[in-house]
Amino acid sequence: MSPESPRPAADPAAPVLHFVVGTRAQLIKMAPVIAEAERRGVPHRRWSTGQHVETVQDLRAEFGIERDWVELSQGGEVGGLGRVLPWMIGVTWRLVRQLRERVRAEPSTRHWVVVHGDTFSTLIGALAGRICGCRVAHVESGLSSGNWRHPFPEELTRRAVFRLMHLALCPGPKPAAHLAGRRGVTVIDTGENTLLDTTRLALDAIAAGRSTGGPPCVVCSIHRFENVFNAGRLSRIVDIVLELADSHEVRFVLHPVTRRQLARHDQMRRLEAHDRVQLVPRMTYLPFIRLCAGARFVVSDGGSNQEELAYLRIPTVLMRDATERDQGLDSGLTLISQLDASKVRDFVAGLPAAPGDRSEPLAEYRDLWPSRQILDALSGAEPG
Repeated sequence: MSPESPRPAADPAAPVLHFVVGTRAQLIKMAPVIAEAERRGVPHRRWSTGQHVETVQDLRAEFGIERDWVELSQGGEVGGLGRVLPWMIGVTWRLVRQLRERVRAEPSTRHWVVVHGDTFSTLIGALAGRICGCRVAHVESGLSSGNWRHPFPEELTRRAVFRLMHLALCPGPKPAAHLAGRRGVTVIDTGENTLLDTTRLALDAIAAGRSTGGPPCVVCSIHRFENVFNAGRLSRIVDIVLELADSHEVRFVLHPVTRRQLARHDQMRRLEAHDRVQLVPRMTYLPFIRLCAGARFVVSDGGSNQEELAYLRIPTVLMRDATERDQGLDSGLTLISQLDASKVRDFVAGLPAAPGDRSEPLAEYRDLWPSRQILDALSGAEPG
C-alpha cells in the first residue's frame, strides 16, 4: 500500500498467512491486506473458492495481486441455490486436503487462515482452518445485526465464524465491544474497515469521475441474497427504481445473480421499458467508483457500498431493513430505506440539486491504515 517503502526481506520466523477469498467484495476489501503482506515479504498463499468468477481476474490485475492464486473451484459462478451445497462441500474438501499438506510440510511454522466478512467462503475458510489445526483470523469481525434471522444467511455465517476464530480484527470500537470477553479470542480494533485503504486506491478515478459532464445520474447496485431471491422485495425495489427514473437518469448495474432473478420474475422487462434506465454490466472496482463519483446519489443494498460511499461523501439509499454498520448514518448521508418508497422520496427531495463538495474525502483518516494494523497483528500474534 506504500509504494515508496522498500520491501523488507522475509522473516524466517514469520507465520504463513493463508488468505481465503471467494467473492468480489472480499477481494476488494482484502486486496490492500494481501498487497501489504507482499510489500513486507510476509510468506502467504492465496486461495480462491470461486464463489464469484465474473470480473475477478480483472480485479486482481487492477490491484496488482493477480499472481499465485490456488483455484479451488473450476465451475462457473455460484449463483443459484441449487449449486451452493455441492459447491461448498467440494471446495471445503479440496481446501482441507491441500491446506493439510501445506501444514504438514511446515510443522514448526505458525499458520494463520485469514477469512473476511460473512459469506459462504468465510465459513469454508474458517472450518478448513480449524480442521487443519491452523489459527483463524477474521477480518471485518464483530459486525452483527443482533437478529439471527436478518440478514439471512449472513448473520448466521458471522455467528458461526465467531465461534471458530482465534483473532478478531474489528473495523471499529462497536464491533470490537461486541466481541469483548469472548473466550479464546484476541480482539483488535483496526479503527475502520480495510475498505478505507481500498478507497484510497480509487481517488484518481474519483477525481476523473467528477468531470463527467451533464446532469448527475443515479447509480443502482442490488445483489444481496435477501433481496434478489425474494420476489416481493425485488419487485418493490424495481418499483422504487422506476419511480426514481421518472425524474433521474438511472444506471442499473447488473450483477449476474440479479440479472437472472430479474428475468425470472419478469422484472427485467419493466426496467428495459423505461427510457431513463440504462442497464450496464457489472464492472471492476475503479470503473464502479468512477461511475458513483459522478452520481447525485447511489441506490444499493451492499454493506461495502455503504462504507465506501460514506468515506467518499456520496449520498446512499440503502435497500435494507437494517444495517450492522455505522458509516454514513450520523451524517445523514445514508438512508436505511426499509424498501419504503415514501422514505426514499423524502430523502431524495432533501438532497441538493448537484453533488456537494467531495474534495479530500479521506483527509480525516490520514493516519489510519487498517491493513497495516492487520499485518502487525498477524505478524505478532501468538497462538493461544
